Amino acid sequence: MTTLLTALMLSWLLLLSVDFGYGFWYDAIGIDDNISEFGPENRYRDGFEDTSREQRLRLFAQIVDGVSHSGTGLEDIVYTTPRHDVPIPLLRYDEIVHLQDVANLIDSWHSAGAIGSAAWLLLTAGLVYRPRALASLGRVAIGYGIIALIAGVTLALLGFEKVFYQLHIWIFPEDHPWFFYYQDSLMSTMMKAPDLFMYIALAWIAMAVPLFCGLYIAARRLLLTRPPLAGNPSLLKQ
Repeated sequence: MTTLLTALMLSWLLLLSVDFGYGFWYDAIGIDDNISEFGPENRYRDGFEDTSREQRLRLFAQIVDGVSHSGTGLEDIVYTTPRHDVPIPLLRYDEIVHLQDVANLIDSWHSAGAIGSAAWLLLTAGLVYRPRALASLGRVAIGYGIIALIAGVTLALLGFEKVFYQLHIWIFPEDHPWFFYYQDSLMSTMMKAPDLFMYIALAWIAMAVPLFCGLYIAARRLLLTRPPLAGNPSLLKQ
């Protein structure tokens, strides 16, 4: 489990360093078209459809930076357009409340990931001094593969959108807003929510799998450098 947490944390940090690939997904899933369609219909903000791709990428990066630093600076995010003399706040109060909830969740995830990664390092280092049997990567992969298959089938049957919304109901405070129509939220419009999050989740899993394999193989190779325990000719379970 600590290996899985460490792999998830490493892949998260890699994605975080490139703003979760927003620039790529912006083009790949038609976010520009989404903004062109719903930007003019926004009931609270004007002119967002006139912003450039570069500005939108910067705005997303600012949101990522804010939720990754306990919500700091979210209320200061603004956009500019040729039609307005002053910068316009990107986020409304309800959106800031939701993103603060997201920031709190991410803080908890960072703490859990750091603890899991530290535990993995300690346990792996412990193999040098107190070797113990480890299952083969194939056995471990089968176990996690079954779990992933069940999760995948469930997701396919229910649909990502339904699961996404249900998780919001379970995770976030009941009296806090989290659902926003495109006409009410530039945040949702520029993220093409929930579509963007499905692709980010897939990218996260795709990166975590090889990292998990690499970390597990590294731990098993540590055992190969150790002499077998007395009465146990092999520490590696085939």
